[in-house]
Amino acid sequence: MDFNKKNLFITWGVRAITACGVILFSLPLWARAALITCGNDPNGAPCTYNDFKTTLDGVVQFSILYIAIPAAVIVIVIGGIMMILDGGNESRFKQGKKMIQGVIIGLLITLGAWIIVKTILNLLFT
Repeated sequence: MDFNKKNLFITWGVRAITACGVILFSLPLWARAALITCGNDPNGAPCTYNDFKTTLDGVVQFSILYIAIPAAVIVIVIGGIMMILDGGNESRFKQGKKMIQGVIIGLLITLGAWIIVKTILNLLFT
């Protein structure tokens, strides 16, 4: 195996292990999220529109706080490591820089979408 293939194999191996670690680390968070707040009443009270809004808001906040932001931090760290350990390889430095720029743009889009969804939910359910 030549150096480029070995380097590519190691890079994707690290990414796969990181992705598996993120998924396994976040499983307990998913279990504790308690996203659905209605229907658990022992008296059998039905769900209301306010419960629907609370559930939607909980799903959006959970997605942002426990999935998008931690994933962005991990990608920024990986991109930074690639830039630090480039070994004089300009393409590797550019790849790390491109990863960081991409994740920052993606995070800004995600947060912008969150603001839009939050505004729509507040307009519809107030």
